[in-house]
Amino acid sequence: PESLPEVIKNHDHLSIIHASILDLTDAEMTQHVRGCTAVASCLGHNLTWKGVFGHPRSLVTDATR
Repeated sequence: PESLPEVIKNHDHLSIIHASILDLTDAEMTQHVRGCTAVASCLGHNLTWKGVFGHPRSLVTDATR
């Protein structure tokens, strides 16, 4: 989020939530997306060899559940 341009970070219709998606409870996730017409998720990997060359599909699969 720090690298986003100010015009985006300060937009009236944008909320930026920077969190590990797997650490959010269902209630927290529901609260974050309630009333939203769109959600953008930037799933990433750990900056380790295992993170880069491992199985990121597990994170994506778990996150979408």
